Amino acid sequence: MFDPVDLLAKFNGDWIEKIGELKVWKEKKDMLDELFNDSNVPKIKAGDYSGIVKVLKKMINDANIVVSQTAVKVCGNLAKGLKGDFE
Repeated sequence: MFDPVDLLAKFNGDWIEKIGELKVWKEKKDMLDELFNDSNVPKIKAGDYSGIVKVLKKMINDANIVVSQTAVKVCGNLAKGLKGDFE
């Protein structure tokens, strides 16, 4: 019914590298919010999300609770959007 959204085209190695280098929590949250909004769709195109997942794992353990919560929400969106591709 829905066309899958290709997150990897936008959130590629450059995005992963940039968010990994950020020190200010507000900038991290802004980048995670962008990923959250783009991943909040019914279907996400399958691919290699290991780079994004590694960044999210790091962000979940961030000292700032707002960054951690946003990373968890993104993980939920990824799980929801990718669920049909693994059945």
